[in-house]
Amino acid sequence: MIFKFNCMPLTHLLLFVVVAVIGGIVVTTDLKERRIYNIHLAMGFLAGSLVLLYATLIRREDMNIHFINGIAAALIGFIFFHYKEWRGGDAKLFMLFSFLMPLTGQENKYYLTSIVFFSSTFIAGSIIVVPLLIHDGVLHWKEIFIKENCRRELGELRQALLGSFLLSWLLFPVYFLLRMPGDSAVALILTFIVWCVFRGQGLPEIRFRFQVFMMIFVGLAARLFLAPGMLSAPMMMNYFGRIVVWSAVFVFMNIILKNLKTSKDRLPFAFFLVVGCVLSYTPFLSFVVRH
Repeated sequence: MIFKFNCMPLTHLLLFVVVAVIGGIVVTTDLKERRIYNIHLAMGFLAGSLVLLYATLIRREDMNIHFINGIAAALIGFIFFHYKEWRGGDAKLFMLFSFLMPLTGQENKYYLTSIVFFSSTFIAGSIIVVPLLIHDGVLHWKEIFIKENCRRELGELRQALLGSFLLSWLLFPVYFLLRMPGDSAVALILTFIVWCVFRGQGLPEIRFRFQVFMMIFVGLAARLFLAPGMLSAPMMMNYFGRIVVWSAVFVFMNIILKNLKTSKDRLPFAFFLVVGCVLSYTPFLSFVVRH
């Protein structure tokens, strides 16, 4: 484990208890009723806030990082909710967990607990969900991949490949300054967050050759100036390979999820958040990034 539980401060223990109790309640209601109740989230927020007040006023501990994580999570949650990738309860639960979670020990690599949590949840959720979605896709392939939709779905894949490549290319200077490999799983996940924002604005509908040329030129110039060694053939092949894999997974999951029509068919996202929370305190994310 990255986090050493044998020397856990009392504040961290209390926060873990709050997360565990609320997580258990929310997962139960989400599995049984496909609903996340605001009253349970409010209880978790109130209990966690009392723990943080106790740590700040009585134990004189610096709890500012929890508020920073909460703000970052609120931004991510709002983006995914606004562009209808998450439901309201899912977004609020992600914000709550990010606000309450103690440091994972990986912040020196990924900067914020909320980023570690989001990345672990996204990757673990993809690993768990993809086989289920493949099964669902096989059973309902006629409905999902009917002739009328094939052209639109192929268009989505083309735009995802082009849009995520150009965005990651342009965001390279930011990742470089943050000392984050531009082709790492975390960087690509952050790129997809930006993609979700601009997809709602229509930016990924890139149709003009001049526009594409300028974006490639700017990204190429940045790489030549900041890290020319990353333009070697093996590194570029690895980079393009990751773009293709993550874009295909992202589009495939969206296509299948769009065909889950009823509330009963909605995936119980609370379970994935709890799994991501647990995995945030293990070497899981570092292992995935290395491979």
